[in-house]
Amino acid sequence: MLGSLMDGFAFNSAVLGLVHSMAHPLSAHCGIPHGVANAIALPYVMDYNLDACPDKFARIAGAMGLPVADLDNAAAGKAAVEFVKKLCSELSIPALSQRAEEHAAQAGPGRH
Repeated sequence: MLGSLMDGFAFNSAVLGLVHSMAHPLSAHCGIPHGVANAIALPYVMDYNLDACPDKFARIAGAMGLPVADLDNAAAGKAAVEFVKKLCSELSIPALSQRAEEHAAQAGPGRH
């Protein structure tokens, strides 16, 4: 129990961000494995945050090896977001809407 408590303190101090925060209820309420839930949320959160920090996303695109040297930060950042969306698709990570529909069908009428 002490280890679990310490783990909780570490997570609360780490400021893990929106992706991780969204993954918890997806895991708990929809039965999605936690890592998959993070992968589902990642492209949506990246797209949401893009306007606030395009320079950071441009650097991410460069680190991914994307050909963005001639693009402005917004376009380079968008390339990073699109790359992650494509990667999720290639890895068969379900879209958030797809997973929600599956969960609603499994839960039955009036139980979503």
